[in-house]
Amino acid sequence: AGYETTASTVDFILYELAKNPECQQKLRDELHMLDGEPSYEDLEGVHRLFYLDAVVKEGLRMYPIAVHNVRATTEEDVIPLEEPVRLPSGDVLHEIRVPAGEVRHAHAHLRGKR
Repeated sequence: AGYETTASTVDFILYELAKNPECQQKLRDELHMLDGEPSYEDLEGVHRLFYLDAVVKEGLRMYPIAVHNVRATTEEDVIPLEEPVRLPSGDVLHEIRVPAGEVRHAHAHLRGKR
């Protein structure tokens, strides 16, 4: 559980839409394509809002509420290092070997960042 997670997510998505009028218009156009107002009784229209789904998923990717993701490897993998790392023992690492089944914690704000 988190604190104001839904409100924060919506705030960030609205912030990004305000910065990107083309995306805002594309979403508005998609919403206008629905026949009438979407209701809780008929979710068929909501399931056709593919751009809205993409906007929400992108908002969650850009501003994750839960910043620590736990992942387990399904097979052995090797992560190459951009620059070698010298250990206190004097050994030099050029890659990190990750065995199958190992659990890793990945901070969402650091993944893919340089």
